[in-house]
Amino acid sequence: MQTAKDVMTTRVVTIKPSAKVYELTKLLSDHKISGVPVVDDAGQVVGIATEADLLAIKRGNTVGDIMTKEV
Repeated sequence: MQTAKDVMTTRVVTIKPSAKVYELTKLLSDHKISGVPVVDDAGQVVGIATEADLLAIKRGNTVGDIMTKEV
């Protein structure tokens, strides 16, 4: 049976909370992924932003506005 280690990636794509939502959309599309960790300037995970989060956006929001904070 495979473990998480067997299927995980070590080159994790991340985004900052201050990034614009269009940047998140492009990042997810470019990397063909459905979610990305949101990290602060120290590299600490502060949330996760997913395709599902994009369904509830308003124009001009930042990633920090729409990300899931309870991770």
